[in-house]
This record gives sequence, structure tokens and C-alpha cells, in this order.
Amino acid sequence: MANLPEIQEVHIIAGDWDMIAKVREKDVEGLGKAVLDKIREIKGVKETVSLIVFESIKETTFLNL
Repeated sequence: MANLPEIQEVHIIAGDWDMIAKVREKDVEGLGKAVLDKIREIKGVKETVSLIVFESIKETTFLNL
């Protein structure tokens, strides 16, 4: 999954799901194709849930450690 160019981030998480991936596409049609034609075809992927961001208030990679 991490090798797909549409996927920007992949994280193993705790909770209801095992993994979360950040997918960026130019439109909803592109997102649908990425999910249906690529991600769901990956061995081991049993289910997908898509959440669409309407607006990003803050997005950064800066950490003040």
C-alpha cells in the first residue's frame, strides 16, 4: 500500500481499525478509483472506510521536541 503514489501516509493504529492511510486525489472520482481498483485489491485488505476532508485548518510536520 505504501508504494501507491496516491497514498501520502500510512499509519498502524489502535482502535476500531488497524491502519489509516492518507490518500490525495484531484477529485472524488480519482479517490474512488484508488480505493476500489487499488487499495481494496491488496491482499489482506478486508474493508475500507473513506472519510473526506472538507477543509484543513492546520497541517504541519513541525515538532518542537
